Amino acid sequence: MESPNKRKLAHVEQVVGIEQIPNYDRVEYVSVLGWKVIQAKDTVKVGDKVVYIEIDSQTPPTEPFAFLENKKYRVRSLKMCGVISQGLIMTFDALGLNPDKYEIGDDMTKVLGITKIETQEEKDLIKAEKVNQNAILTSIRSRHKKAFAQKWFKKMLQKEWFKRFIIVIWGRKKDKPRQFPHFIVKTDETRIENMPQILADKEHLYIVTEKIDGTSTTFAVRRKQFGGYEFIVCSRNVRQADIDQETFWSEKGSGNVYWDMAKKYNIKNVLIDIAKKYDQEVVILQGETIGNVQGNPYKLKENEFYGYNLIFTNAVKSFYNKFDPIQARAMVASYNINWVPILDDNFRLPDTIEEMKIMAEGKSKINPAVQREGLVYRSHLLENKDYISFKNVSNSFLLKKGRAEEKAGE
Repeated sequence: MESPNKRKLAHVEQVVGIEQIPNYDRVEYVSVLGWKVIQAKDTVKVGDKVVYIEIDSQTPPTEPFAFLENKKYRVRSLKMCGVISQGLIMTFDALGLNPDKYEIGDDMTKVLGITKIETQEEKDLIKAEKVNQNAILTSIRSRHKKAFAQKWFKKMLQKEWFKRFIIVIWGRKKDKPRQFPHFIVKTDETRIENMPQILADKEHLYIVTEKIDGTSTTFAVRRKQFGGYEFIVCSRNVRQADIDQETFWSEKGSGNVYWDMAKKYNIKNVLIDIAKKYDQEVVILQGETIGNVQGNPYKLKENEFYGYNLIFTNAVKSFYNKFDPIQARAMVASYNINWVPILDDNFRLPDTIEEMKIMAEGKSKINPAVQREGLVYRSHLLENKDYISFKNVSNSFLLKKGRAEEKAGE
């Protein structure tokens, strides 16, 4: 379930620890934030300022990264020398940069030309979600059905210049799909490894839920000025205009999975009912759709939706109130909407990252025969109606994912 701010794939950090690896004299185990990376021996020392490049990143094919050529310049979780190594540590000398020009925490993603590795399904989704000619032509077709039914017209539509011509002469401003609503905050939890300082927080108790491996799905209703409600359906980044809007699943014959979930769970009427019950202008429900997505890791027979966020918001009154998972689950329970499995409702954070990583391992509550992706931690609500939250992804899951993607040639 990646936030309005783009994820930092590379950032300036400080070496906080170095461990020796038994029976391996040429390498050592170096700690940056909560990450541990295998590093050539004596290349860094505790306190050094370095650049850390996160897993699931791709470096450019430049001289500083030449040693990654056989890995296709990809940075993934891997197991070697009997330990798990996650990420890449680069010295400023190796990068040809002056460390005095950078501070701890500085984002180096653009400076180094680092990009995120996208799986093939993510690439397909990005392609399908783009505002493209087909989306505009679909709208035009609804007004000119006779023309689009002609054989010669269909043949001409195979030519790019003819598509552009039709858009120019028949296109309207409204044909462009509506944008992702500004009043909905996109979801993406920070990894525990990037915020190890949170483990010092012994004041708050946390609600622990299973992290689900699916496609991010958002529903919302907004009260109209003169009565009624507008219903909104979104993927992670794009508003889904209607049931006919293409996603990469629709190309495989599954229909628009986001609208399918809206219909299956009667989401529109559920959210309108909640809005009326609590006299709210906007009600947002966010979650994950699983099943015929991401390779169907849960082995489900049909697509299912699991909620993880319920939010009330009002731009005029300037509030964005979230409910903790226990409250939210209770509020939607009578509507037969699934909620992500809650594993602990009063969890106190341990002292070390190692303890957290052990906790991330385990089987899914959705299908006990399947390894879970990890866990999400959310504090009980704070005074500002928000909570502290982060994710803890299973190392076993990351290693398996990396092997599968390498085998697939991604």
